[in-house]
Amino acid sequence: MRKTKGKWALLAGGICMFATAMMVVPSTTKAASTGITQVDEDAVYTDFDLDGDGEKDCFYIETSYGSEDDECDYTGTLKVYVNDKEVFSQKRDYHPYYGVQLITLENGKTFIDIESSVSSDDDFIHKLYRCESDKLSEVYDFLKDCEKYSVSCWTTIKKVSGNSLQLSYDAQFYATGVIGWNMKVNYTNGAFKRAGSSYDINYKLSKNKWTAQRTMRAYKKAGGKKLAYKIKKGQKVKIYNVVIKNNKVYFKVKNRRGKGKTAYLTATKKFPPYFKEAVFLGD
Repeated sequence: MRKTKGKWALLAGGICMFATAMMVVPSTTKAASTGITQVDEDAVYTDFDLDGDGEKDCFYIETSYGSEDDECDYTGTLKVYVNDKEVFSQKRDYHPYYGVQLITLENGKTFIDIESSVSSDDDFIHKLYRCESDKLSEVYDFLKDCEKYSVSCWTTIKKVSGNSLQLSYDAQFYATGVIGWNMKVNYTNGAFKRAGSSYDINYKLSKNKWTAQRTMRAYKKAGGKKLAYKIKKGQKVKIYNVVIKNNKVYFKVKNRRGKGKTAYLTATKKFPPYFKEAVFLGD
């Protein structure tokens, strides 16, 4: 909705104050159902305990946009409110899109999922937050592991399973172009952590066939220094997994058209791509 929501924020605030006034005695609340709640800008949410104090909170969001006359000045701002207090604000240029969800785990904890991108469906920001001390604190950055190695990357929370998030990832790696995979993130000991480090690539729209555009060094282990073999220009390999280890990205490959030995390529942080088959959106 490309207009200021100031009037709606006032109305939402009135609803929150009314709901609070109706509570004669504060009471411990039953946890919201496990799952994903897509946040509608024209709605107020009062069924979630966002700060962990055992009481339900009043939650709503507001967006506002600048003039469309100047492309560079067409900024957008997202504001998040909990109990009528502004707990988060994000301002971006170039026609931003915002997506907000409430993520409730089996343990009853609810987190705020905030995603944004600019008008070209690029330059994604996607983080998970919790509410504490009247502000949102970041608890997980979905894109931090891949953004240094890709033109762009993005993810979708497909579902909540117990205290875990099932994620679908896509990244336009400098080395390979667009690649997709699935990944799980577990909430344990008060933090979200990736499950495992190696993830099968989804080859639904493409074939697992890669032709080297230059000579590359493939190693016996992801992050290791022992050379397994060299992949020479023009040779064909298969890529089976994206490996994320120690905040770095690798690719699990086999030479001889996929019938040879397993080895690992280190992702690059710049162009040109490793393979002729690399595809980038917009090309």
